[in-house]
Order: sequence, then C-alpha cells, then structure tokens
Amino acid sequence: MSKEIDRFSYEENSLRQKCVELERSLTLITHDLRERERRLEQESEQRRDAEKRARVAEEKAQAEVAARAQMSTSSQHSSERLSQLERQVRARDKEAKRYPL
Repeated sequence: MSKEIDRFSYEENSLRQKCVELERSLTLITHDLRERERRLEQESEQRRDAEKRARVAEEKAQAEVAARAQMSTSSQHSSERLSQLERQVRARDKEAKRYPL
C-alpha cells in the first residue's frame, strides 16, 4: 500500500509539473501571438498610410496633367486667335495701302 501511495504521489507531482510546464508554454505562446498581432496591425496601418499617400499623389498628378492640358489648349487657342488677328491686321494694312488717304 505504501508503494502505491508513493507511486500515486510521484505521478501527482509529475502531473503537476507537467501542468506548470504547459501553463508556461501557453503563456509564451499567448505572448508570441499578441506580439504577432501587434506587428500585423502596425504593418496594416503602414500599408493603409502608404496606399493613402499613393492615392493623394495620383490625384495630384492627374490634377497637374489636367491643368497642363487646359493650359496647352488655352495656349493653342490664344496662338490661333493671335494669328487670326495678325492676318486681319495685315489684310487691313494691305487694304489701307490700296486706298491711301
């Protein structure tokens, strides 16, 4: 009977020690999981920030392209109008030379 009590006591101690080891392991795994979640959240936030900066840069680039296209069109219209006015001035000068005062 004493041997059985000793054996049960030994098994109980072994099981308690195993339980402590498992609890430590669980604590370490839980800590590791939390750390990974924190890093993942940081990476996600950085990705969101980078995507937002990229969108803003794209919008600025598109606005710049549109502004340059508008300036180019405006410049072309101005050049055409200037050419038209120059032709009118030359035509009137030519006409005025034909009919001097």
